[in-house]
Amino acid sequence: MTRRAWLAGWLSFAVYLLPLVGPHALATLGELLLRGDRPPAWRAAEIAVALGLQLAAGAVWYWMLVRPRSLRPLALALVAPVLFATAQWVYLVALPGRFLVESDREDEVRTWSVACTAADRSLAGVGRPPATVRRNAPVFVQDATGRLGRLTLAPGDAGPTTCAVSPLDLPPATANDAPAWIGSRGSALLTSIDRQTGAMSWRWLSGPGAAPLPIVPPAGRGAHDAGPVVSRDGDAIAWLVPLADSAPRRTFAVVVRPLAQPNVARDEIAIPLAPLGAGSFTLLEVDVEARELLLAIDERPFVAMGFDGAIRWGPTVTPVQPLSNTFRRVGNGWVAWDASKDDDTYSIAWSLPPGSGTHRVLKDAGSPRRPCIPTDG
Repeated sequence: MTRRAWLAGWLSFAVYLLPLVGPHALATLGELLLRGDRPPAWRAAEIAVALGLQLAAGAVWYWMLVRPRSLRPLALALVAPVLFATAQWVYLVALPGRFLVESDREDEVRTWSVACTAADRSLAGVGRPPATVRRNAPVFVQDATGRLGRLTLAPGDAGPTTCAVSPLDLPPATANDAPAWIGSRGSALLTSIDRQTGAMSWRWLSGPGAAPLPIVPPAGRGAHDAGPVVSRDGDAIAWLVPLADSAPRRTFAVVVRPLAQPNVARDEIAIPLAPLGAGSFTLLEVDVEARELLLAIDERPFVAMGFDGAIRWGPTVTPVQPLSNTFRRVGNGWVAWDASKDDDTYSIAWSLPPGSGTHRVLKDAGSPRRPCIPTDG
């Protein structure tokens, strides 16, 4: 091999210094190839394209080195932008589109009819959606100014369904203050985040026109711990509290306090979670009438426990990877979907009286944040 060929071969490695300018970061082609967070087929395609670019660069270098004192070296001013543009398109557009996006080959099915409309309103999420799916769940909407309202659907006996929006008498939401729960009688739990420390605090609004009452959490709660949960009937508030004598393995209890006097500890009850063992818990729901708690253990599985410590439902393990906000209990069954996936597509799974199964969401479709769940299972 001639000296020019050796030199052209060494100079061809310069393609690995080509910058790849993404929307959030900048990296060289060499750095991208060293990353190991891609499937084997994707990595093989990246390496094949890089070798092709290197081969093309080597050929151009050799062609210039044959006659270095001619006008051939000026071709580098044309070849470099072409290689840069090619690398940008292949590595930031073509390959991600090939391996991250799937075409939907299913036929379009449009069987959903419009029941009614509410002018100048959009759906609004208030706090965390209920973990248990029930009939006649409230639907909240907001106008262009952020004012909340309750949407009521009234099926007509002979005519079409009508939508009525009832404004809610609540303080306007801001970046640091917002309702975390809204009841049917105009009551609401308001949450606030301190702008300086990030600490959270809560206020209870007992009804329209009432002054918000600050709520003092039970002893043992930290300023940055998860917020409280209002019971299903709206008459009590519950907190997940670590027990003081549980070191080094922390155990917890759920403290339930009537909202008639939210700062009076005399009437509260503490429900130890000792039957579930030590670990971390997420309190999802409290049903005072049924005397039952719904919890997530170490993010998953999910379990329903009575106030007496008896396990009433679960522990439920799903074939997907849900978190507390992507799991719904439906009667004695459940529906769950992946909360976050880095190396695969999202899936939704269910176990209901008619049957169970899973459904894989197409790539680039994102997480199924709010799938449609029938209230009757």
